[in-house]
Amino acid sequence: MPASNRMADLSWADVESRLASGAVVLVPVGAQEGHSTHLPLGTDTVIAEAVCDTLAQRLGGLVTPAVPFGYKSQIRTGGGHHWPGNIGLDGDLLIQLVRRILNDLIAKGATRIAVVNAHLENSWFITEACNLAVADHLDRSDLRIMAADWWAMLDGDDMVSVFDPPPDDISYEHAALVETSVMLHLAPDAVDMTKAPRHEFVQFPPYDIFPPPSDWITESGALAPVLNADAGKGRRIIELATSKLARAMQAEFGGSNP
Repeated sequence: MPASNRMADLSWADVESRLASGAVVLVPVGAQEGHSTHLPLGTDTVIAEAVCDTLAQRLGGLVTPAVPFGYKSQIRTGGGHHWPGNIGLDGDLLIQLVRRILNDLIAKGATRIAVVNAHLENSWFITEACNLAVADHLDRSDLRIMAADWWAMLDGDDMVSVFDPPPDDISYEHAALVETSVMLHLAPDAVDMTKAPRHEFVQFPPYDIFPPPSDWITESGALAPVLNADAGKGRRIIELATSKLARAMQAEFGGSNP
């Protein structure tokens, strides 16, 4: 078996052979989005690729090139789309992009595909793309597609086991304790903790306003405290998430115990 699980590193003949053996194909989807002043714009893509690489090792799978752009960052979940360097897609474009990727994979022999997302705003658009791709291939009884947000595998007990104290609300963890710890583990040279924000948990009303009010914009783009992040916690979070995802994929797709 070729040393790499990344499709971009393999020949078409290598990929054909792996697909014929039933390899799970993993599609990482990230974003080009501001992650405060201490994390890189490509944070979500780095995490999505790393999670998929680990899953491919566990499952003998293949990893497609990452989708590096996601849906436009929203104020209450991603700090907003206005930060320099942000590149966001309209929802219909993201749907059709992921649908096209899935359809090409299916046409070339993939039957077990997992779209692994690392950007909250992408979630429903990926769901729609998967629905449409299945509808495009109603004659394929062997086809199975999973859509998973990597962090959704983690529960409150996981957070308590890793962080003391745990995050107040995982939905507010954009560029905060969890993501910062994960990036300190995956790409420490890309993290500058001297620029980490010092502000506390940000409170928003339970609705959106368009255009977003300027007084909703945080100073840095982070939504919750960052301090006390460290690489060891990030490593443990990734281990927990990928272990749970691997077990879920083995259950849904079949195959040997990962």
